[in-house]
Amino acid sequence: QQRKNIFIYGCGKYGLQLYNLFKRFGIEIEGFVISDDQTKQFMQQRVEYFSCIDTKQCTLVLGMSASNQKKLPNSVFEIEDNLICVSDDVLHFLRVNLS
Repeated sequence: QQRKNIFIYGCGKYGLQLYNLFKRFGIEIEGFVISDDQTKQFMQQRVEYFSCIDTKQCTLVLGMSASNQKKLPNSVFEIEDNLICVSDDVLHFLRVNLS
């Protein structure tokens, strides 16, 4: 199934590397999502708080380590049909090879 309205949850190093990878493959990313208790960073891409997106109408790709994924609110994992978790192995590979 082709996914639309793709957001990357997390705009740190892993999130930015995922963004660059998707861009290389021509996958359109709507922007980044951060937890409601975080401060929005100034970025060229769109950044939204988790509570401000319609999780039924978008796909979230977790762009963070497994240890940071454990810190996310449970409500993130309740959207399992629209949630893509990326393993630490893949994130490490991206960090090493796309830096």
